[in-house]
Amino acid sequence: MGGSSWIFRSRYITIIENLTIFARGAESYAFACKHFPNAHAALMPDMAFALKRNYGFKRSGVLACLRTDDERVLSVTSEQILDMIKTVDPKAECRTNIAPKDISRVDRAAVVNAELQCYAHSQVVVTDRLHGMLFAVVTGTPCVVLG
Repeated sequence: MGGSSWIFRSRYITIIENLTIFARGAESYAFACKHFPNAHAALMPDMAFALKRNYGFKRSGVLACLRTDDERVLSVTSEQILDMIKTVDPKAECRTNIAPKDISRVDRAAVVNAELQCYAHSQVVVTDRLHGMLFAVVTGTPCVVLG
């Protein structure tokens, strides 16, 4: 949140008498405590951590899930990271977890399940994305988080 929009929203949030803010990380928790001292703030891990999917697949290879958009914070490109990974696993593939188009409500569960299966087939995931890390946790796939 930024600019006048943030100021407008924060003014209204501060007048709520019985407000609880759940933060999934320490930085968000500190932000909530600082900016909303009258609210009750609680640190709560992402609810996705409670999900578990065991497909029983034989695992092999490295799956990279890397940002390619403007929110990328690493100083190297996803192509450079994938090139490094391919020195260990020449068949490694890179995904973004970003759908190329809107997914209909009817298809959402199948699309997410297919993505989870990609993770479940992998021996390890290398990612700079929150959702890449979450999908690895859900499928019990070891994960290296960059950033």
